[in-house]
Amino acid sequence: MVTPERTHPLAGLVSPAAETLYLRLRARKSLPLGTGHGELDPRSPGLTELLDLGLAFHCGEYEHLVRPVDQAVALRLLLEHRQSELVDKQNRIIEGWNRLTTLLPMNTGGGSTGELDGVLPLASTEEVVTRAAELYPSAKRRMRCTDSGAVASRSTKDRLRSVVRRTPSGARFQMICPIDRSGSSFFPTGFTDEVRLRATVPITMLHVDDTAALVTPGASTQGALLVRAPAIISMLAEWFDLLWTDPATMAPDGHKDQTLSDMQRRVLELMSVEGDETIARRLGTSLTTVRRHVKAIYTALGVDNRFAAGVAAAKRGWI
Repeated sequence: MVTPERTHPLAGLVSPAAETLYLRLRARKSLPLGTGHGELDPRSPGLTELLDLGLAFHCGEYEHLVRPVDQAVALRLLLEHRQSELVDKQNRIIEGWNRLTTLLPMNTGGGSTGELDGVLPLASTEEVVTRAAELYPSAKRRMRCTDSGAVASRSTKDRLRSVVRRTPSGARFQMICPIDRSGSSFFPTGFTDEVRLRATVPITMLHVDDTAALVTPGASTQGALLVRAPAIISMLAEWFDLLWTDPATMAPDGHKDQTLSDMQRRVLELMSVEGDETIARRLGTSLTTVRRHVKAIYTALGVDNRFAAGVAAAKRGWI
């Protein structure tokens, strides 16, 4: 049986060619440079990589031999080198985010016309569409959406719907729209379990990760507000969550869909890997409370066991 140590003595932190050559050098202790039998061709794949990383070195009277360093030393050097690379990349990413922050509008430039810090009016349809196209793919955790039904133009509607289908799969997507939009062709593919209907919806809104929102008054045919003010973002999120659980908000099939509280969602996420007692300890609550949440989850999903709950929750996009 071939062990990982034999096939990957450097833990896969170098190229396959370099790892293979390192194995060969370890087996022979050292190899002379040359093109003959049993010699190491200076043009061998991976040789430059090993030398540059300090995992092998020249030795001998004329430096005609190549010798590997000890495996423990090699791994330490590699880990330090790769960690340094990661830190450098992370710093560049942070710098990029900082630059992006300076480019995003955080205020309207003075307030002399009654405008608020963190609220940017967008006058044209083109601006609204552009901001929406930027916000949709930026969602990492959760996107709350409402659609009043007042679409500025067909091109805007099609543009927004095409972007919805590219929403990152890791982000939870929720939409509330008018009952007259209940045709299945309108709903974004893969998100029908997270769509709710109401008789009327007052505004059209994209609310992304509790950091930004694009809001269009329901009766407006153009223009919107790009909101980044934390207090307003929080208020809009609370309004959406209340609307989502309101009895007048219905599932697409016409029946009120049972939703989970934030605590129940946390329990649901842990149910597949933890028992009730462990969940209670991790969430800092009682065993009785956890079991009550589990029962509520079963009822909401229409199941009677953990496995079925996991399957049903995955189908709905709850986990």
